[in-house]
Amino acid sequence: MARLTTSSRKPVARIPKELPLELERKALLKQVSGLPDCRVVALLAPSGFGKSTLLAQLARRSKRVVAWVLLTPDDASVLRLLEVLLEELKRMLPSFAAQATTAALAAQASAEGLGRALARDLNALEEAKQTVDIVLDRTEVLSASVSVFLEVFVEQLGEGHRVLLAGFASSPLPLSRWAARSDVLVFSADQLRFSDAETKGFAGNLEESALASLDGFPAALALAVQQQEKTLVSPQSLILERVQRLPQEIQELLPPLAVLDVWSVAVAKDLTLKLPTGFFETVLAIGLPLMPISTTEYRPHQLFLEVLSKELELDSARHIKFRVLVGQLYLKQDKPLIALEHFCAARDWSASVKVLEKVAPIFLQRHEYSLLKKISQPVPKKYLTQQLLSMLGYTLYVTGAVADSKSILQELSQEKTLSGYEKAILAQIEAFHGRYSQALAIVEEGLQTENNPRFRLELYNSGWFQLFSMGRLSEALVYASQGIQIAKSLDNPIHYAKGLTNIGTIYGELKKHNEADAAFTEAVRIYDTLGAIRPKLEMYNNWVDVALTHGRLQVALDCVDIGIRLVGQKHGRASILLLGQQGLTFYALNKPAKAANCFKQSLHLIKDVQFEYAFLHRSSLTQVTTLTGNLLEAEKLLAELKLLEQGSDQNQNGIFFTEALIAFCKKDYVVAIDFFTKAIPLNLFIWDEIRAYMFVGACQFYLGESSSESIAIAFQKIDDSVQHDTPLLSDFSVLEPFYKEHLLPNPLYKTRVKNLFALLESVSVERDTRPVLKVRSLGDFQVLIDDVEVDVPLSKSKEVLAFLLSQGSSLQKDLVSAVWEGARLATDYFRVAIRKLRLALTSVSVVNFDPLPLEAGRYELSEYLKIEWDVHSLEALLRNPDSSLEQLKAAYTGEFLPFAETDWAAQTRQRLQNLLVARVLAMAQNAEASEPLLALEAYQFVLHLEPLTDEAYDGLQGLAVSRGDRFEAVFIELQRGREVQRLLN
Repeated sequence: MARLTTSSRKPVARIPKELPLELERKALLKQVSGLPDCRVVALLAPSGFGKSTLLAQLARRSKRVVAWVLLTPDDASVLRLLEVLLEELKRMLPSFAAQATTAALAAQASAEGLGRALARDLNALEEAKQTVDIVLDRTEVLSASVSVFLEVFVEQLGEGHRVLLAGFASSPLPLSRWAARSDVLVFSADQLRFSDAETKGFAGNLEESALASLDGFPAALALAVQQQEKTLVSPQSLILERVQRLPQEIQELLPPLAVLDVWSVAVAKDLTLKLPTGFFETVLAIGLPLMPISTTEYRPHQLFLEVLSKELELDSARHIKFRVLVGQLYLKQDKPLIALEHFCAARDWSASVKVLEKVAPIFLQRHEYSLLKKISQPVPKKYLTQQLLSMLGYTLYVTGAVADSKSILQELSQEKTLSGYEKAILAQIEAFHGRYSQALAIVEEGLQTENNPRFRLELYNSGWFQLFSMGRLSEALVYASQGIQIAKSLDNPIHYAKGLTNIGTIYGELKKHNEADAAFTEAVRIYDTLGAIRPKLEMYNNWVDVALTHGRLQVALDCVDIGIRLVGQKHGRASILLLGQQGLTFYALNKPAKAANCFKQSLHLIKDVQFEYAFLHRSSLTQVTTLTGNLLEAEKLLAELKLLEQGSDQNQNGIFFTEALIAFCKKDYVVAIDFFTKAIPLNLFIWDEIRAYMFVGACQFYLGESSSESIAIAFQKIDDSVQHDTPLLSDFSVLEPFYKEHLLPNPLYKTRVKNLFALLESVSVERDTRPVLKVRSLGDFQVLIDDVEVDVPLSKSKEVLAFLLSQGSSLQKDLVSAVWEGARLATDYFRVAIRKLRLALTSVSVVNFDPLPLEAGRYELSEYLKIEWDVHSLEALLRNPDSSLEQLKAAYTGEFLPFAETDWAAQTRQRLQNLLVARVLAMAQNAEASEPLLALEAYQFVLHLEPLTDEAYDGLQGLAVSRGDRFEAVFIELQRGREVQRLLN
């Protein structure tokens, strides 16, 4: 990996010194200090909530080595952030060798490799018994492109080392996943806000109304404590009021300094500002939030800068002058991104474009698309050069903003003749929307005018796909071969391997499997030689697709297996593609649960809902959920899909098809036919079209109509598209009765369907090897994993497990509210309970994954566990009309969670008992005439469950009377009276 810059940056790595206005947070400090095994501490709150102050208090009293980094926008790049971290670690630890990191940089390692190497170097310090706290202050400046680096770094970090984050509202790190493992402690604004007791303790001299209005806001409280008056004003007003107390010459100097994050006499001089002697002492003495970070440097609080910035903006000329000056200053210090921010603020578009021209090619080469998009957007497009517009167009396309990308490139084509590279991008956009003829026309036009071999290569690489998608395979093979020849002449092994992948895909479609496998295998060899993982992943996507299309299921499974092992290294787009292919593979093989898991993983990696595969994978997940019978969840996912639908044919097809599947599973066949019929003209994929006709035929059959025409079309399309029966497997779980009742007796399809059944049997022999989690919550609580008993030590941990089994995926607030019912420190109790539960479940070696993942703020039991819960078994028996009394009595081993006193547990307990009582009563009443002994046993069981059930006493008396035993009838009535009296007493 080449270095982004050769920076001479002096790291801003100073622990802020204690200030007179600083308020000590003893409770929070104790909480953080008491969790040495927590890898990450994250303080996420708006400006003024004391994040840096709290971390500084922790750092000043810590016996650990503290590496403090104040981040700037330039540190958003992976390489730049790594550079800053290395400088600070070496400054704090002179013996820190960073051998692994240096080697990884020399080998041009990926972001994951760099994160792993830096962690390895830090972990080597364990031998010297040194532990490090790495403080990253202002994480809001970091872009999503550093998330992989930081994620791997943190997860590889050894015991004792910690990363402490302070930022406004979010972090690029997967905090929710770490929270599920109890690896992170997160402080939000609510936790950082002072309690009423703390507020009164620090500012007891203020009026009650003022104290109440402060609302525990740390910055307001700190400033209010120092003010002489006892009236309340906002923190910004307090700052402005103190500024106005300063001498006039100092007041005049303060607004221009708002352009700087760190103040010093030397930097002020660079801005043509001459600070008088004692300037900083005067500002500090008046009580303004200015933190010393060295003997000559000071860091103003963000609120202070906000107030001064507004003052500076009132004077337009000064604002532009100083923004431009500081931008030039940061350029000299090799901090282009923060310089760009200032040039944009000054609306100096010429200088902004020059910076972009310098950094954009680097970020594009490094695939840091989100960062390039972020820094380009503030500059009006009319000022961007043609080269920058082209880069922005490609960046928008890659990040999923396809429509914006097309708009930029089309506007660019009106001003100049697009290069072959730009036309190739425009063609890909047209192909993305299924407009292959238009895409091919753009490619052919480019090939007529473009002479640059690199750009011609891009055009051929784009053109073969359009021809392939239109079924013109011979021409596609010519285009792919031309691309390979150019790649050879350019000595470009990556493009040569990509060309082999294209040729393998075409040969696969032509059913020339030996030639296809040979091309793919040669591409793998080249990628292995180059160590190129991302394109290798995309190659496996193609191979899986070809194998699936022609029913070569073992080849598809082998390729998926290899690719998924590579996916562990998380290569963005390639990982998403392969997870989608794996989902489709399992889907085609009638393994919907595994398919759903793949689509969920891919959607977890898709950060932007406009990403080109976001909708496809969401609709696939919805359809898989439908076919597994979870219609409530499917309808919820469908509602989310409709909100994301952007009007394209592909998305509309997904909506119609999903609506149709849900209707089919609800046996609403008329509605299903309507939606399948709407989907057929929009189907962009032959598999979906075949499936639609097959489902229409099934609907017609169940409605008593003729389905021969629809079925004939489905099988004809299979023949026309030279595809195997694989697509028919994906819906086997719901279409199996239709195949058996309608297609097997039909001589036209008998042989084919028999082959389909044989194919299904050959690929479905795989046993479900997930660990079995058995939970008994009726009567004595017990947990077993693969028949090994697990000790869950806390009753609340047991209740949390039962809640998740009962309610499914749940928000933390819902769990806390249900299980602790507003108890003081409920959130802290929850963290302990969830951690104890996780440790208990992972105590069995077969659970080598997180059994309680936290995704999108919701806890749930892992899909890698096979759940067997006695409540589910009981409910299944209650739903089954053929269940016997003996089965019900055996299933109901006691009350639900008898130790739990919370409302939700009591309501669940009562619900189950009510259902059981109603079912057994009905069973007894139906058996009175034909099986009086069974009725007698059933009524007695009802009274065991609910001693005051009048229907049971009436039934027993009726049975006694029918036997002529009046004494027994009187005794039963006396028994009822005694039970009522006992309960009243």
